[in-house]
Amino acid sequence: MKKKSVELHINRSAVESLKRIQAQLINKSSDFCASFCFDFNNNQCKVVGGHAPEYSFVALDLSDDIKTRKTLRSFSLSGDVFENWLRAAIDLQWLTNDEFITLHIDGHLKDSNHSIVIYDTKAVSLLDEQDDTNAILARACRRQIKTHDPLDAHMHFIDSDTQRDYQKVTKSTCQNLIHEIEPHLPFQMIEFNPETKELKIMRDNQIDTSKTNLKIELGHSFISSESGVDLLSHVIRNTTDKDIQLRQENDRLIIKTSEQCSALSLKGLNEFKQKVANSLNVLSTFTVNIYPFKNEVRTLRNYLDVRSQDIAYFVIQNEDSFLVANVENETHTKPILVSNLAMKSNEQLIVQFHLKSFIDLKIPNITEMKKMKVSIYKNNRLETYMGFFDEAKKHIPAQSLSVELIKNTQKIRELNRMLEDYHKDTGLVKQKKTGENHSLDFESMF
Repeated sequence: MKKKSVELHINRSAVESLKRIQAQLINKSSDFCASFCFDFNNNQCKVVGGHAPEYSFVALDLSDDIKTRKTLRSFSLSGDVFENWLRAAIDLQWLTNDEFITLHIDGHLKDSNHSIVIYDTKAVSLLDEQDDTNAILARACRRQIKTHDPLDAHMHFIDSDTQRDYQKVTKSTCQNLIHEIEPHLPFQMIEFNPETKELKIMRDNQIDTSKTNLKIELGHSFISSESGVDLLSHVIRNTTDKDIQLRQENDRLIIKTSEQCSALSLKGLNEFKQKVANSLNVLSTFTVNIYPFKNEVRTLRNYLDVRSQDIAYFVIQNEDSFLVANVENETHTKPILVSNLAMKSNEQLIVQFHLKSFIDLKIPNITEMKKMKVSIYKNNRLETYMGFFDEAKKHIPAQSLSVELIKNTQKIRELNRMLEDYHKDTGLVKQKKTGENHSLDFESMF
């Protein structure tokens, strides 16, 4: 029977990630193993391990010797064998001063599974001045262990990774984010909102808010547990890539580079979102057709005097709400249809916002979305925001815009006179309604 022996050389840069995979394994679980999955099309071997749903893989480059062995099959090692091999391989590398650790793979062409060879150097005794690799291997305990088929869940984790869309964030940006987060350790959950530049921290089931100066281009908020922040730090330390790939997928945080990929479960995510939502002092909530709203804002900025001032007012009320811009010799009054309006017994709410900041909001699927849920809220520092919700984030705004709540009586009268002029010019009669009490309906919000 023809025998083949090959060596999988693993750069020392991957060792810390392999140790992390080994630490994730849980004894007596159905996935207490590590799979070595060969991809000859991309000349890689991916080592996969963990415990569902938190799996990780490390991508290893194949040597020229292995590239020619395309009959080499993927396999798995039980968790205890994987741990013993990794320890022995690191010990051997330390003794030989090699630039890599090695997995020795033995097999026969007719065998269904390969064997691996572990050279255990714990009790090796060398003759005087014999410290080269061959002498060490000659006196090491040689353990030959049969492998198993790769775990289906590990193969699925690799396959599903090719279907994901990631957001690339520079490594330096991630380092800045970690730098801002670490002073708040320990915590249960943390969120960074790139629009408001705020951190929301859950500690002892209480929500706290911290302002940062970070300017990070993210399509959505970054939400993580303490373990997720530790994982991001690990990835930053153990990659040569300039970019880190991030993805929030339901209640999982997935972090990837060209060398590794890890999925982490965010336990308690829904509780965190609900507590954040409850911590907001919501003044009003409603739905609005966001596309014509944003188009009107763009149109306003075409007028030079309006653009130079760069502010507009949003008048929210039970009848038609209005977008109003007022500069010297110019008044722009646009009805905005809102529905499902709920306010704290207010008949009218007026906020001022900056036109450019509104245009710069990254609202997903804006051209396809007919209705968007919006709230006017104050945070625990009494700063006022207009929050925009999407379907994926029902508890807290996906994007928020800093606004100013108008309380000045003279300014309120001035804006209402403009609304009266609008109604007179269009021949509309504003009907007075009495006895209305708009209550805040949290169920309709979320």
